[in-house]
Amino acid sequence: GMSLEKKFPAEVEAEAKEQCEKALLIAKKIGAHRFEPVNQDVLSKILAVESNHNDVMTMINEAITTDREIGFKFSGPMTLGALSMLADDPETREKSVAEGEMILKQECVSHNYLCFYRDAIDACLNAGDWGGVERFATAAEIYTDEQQLPWMDLRIRRGRALEKWGQNGQDSKVATELEDIRQTAISVNFNTIVPMIDAVLAN
Repeated sequence: GMSLEKKFPAEVEAEAKEQCEKALLIAKKIGAHRFEPVNQDVLSKILAVESNHNDVMTMINEAITTDREIGFKFSGPMTLGALSMLADDPETREKSVAEGEMILKQECVSHNYLCFYRDAIDACLNAGDWGGVERFATAAEIYTDEQQLPWMDLRIRRGRALEKWGQNGQDSKVATELEDIRQTAISVNFNTIVPMIDAVLAN
């Protein structure tokens, strides 16, 4: 999807990849299997930036398989969120979103909620599913209501602005909001959320 265009220095990407590969190796070596999918989630996204689609799908599906074996509440929704964003076909996206939402109704480890909502917003943006964008932006807002997270707030704002843009076409008020989000993101080195904004503003 367009949310994974290259927008950060290659050395940052290489370092992230190296750290995750190391952590994955250690997790496998010591049999800490629950930590494998967490690293595979990040690695699959790095592979996506490198446009390595087959490896991406292999990696994320392996993560989900491990999650199913070890207990899905530790990082299952997190990996399903990644799959929803990385998948090309609508059926895979819809299924992984639906299952992720269902599991989050049970008590899960908190990173699942944050990671799932983050990726589901992007998956819906990529698919032009504006109702889905709003649903997950609202869910993220409610989840972080008592303890606001600036990075999530910015993603929620971006999701809603891109949703408005997608629904109503080019609107100068929304363009101003997108530009503001873009500047805020760049000022704090939050570069991964910028490409999708650039893509719509360029058209």
